[in-house]
Amino acid sequence: MAIMKLKRREALASQKAMASLQSRMRRICRDVAVYWKRFEKVEKQQMKKVQKEAQEQRKQDLNLLEVKCKHSQLLLNSLFYNEQHR
Repeated sequence: MAIMKLKRREALASQKAMASLQSRMRRICRDVAVYWKRFEKVEKQQMKKVQKEAQEQRKQDLNLLEVKCKHSQLLLNSLFYNEQHR
């Protein structure tokens, strides 16, 4: 009789340990999934920010190039005009 109680107690303890282990494993899986989802979201936001900054830089470079081109054209026109009217 005492042996059966002992075996039952051991089996119950084993079942509780397994249930506890399963719940811990589920929680860990959820935590990992949440971590990677958040990581991907932050990574996506950073990529958008970098792309936006690069686009703004390209826009500024293009504007600067246009200004330089117009300035060069004005200089050439003024030189050409001066040469014609001498």
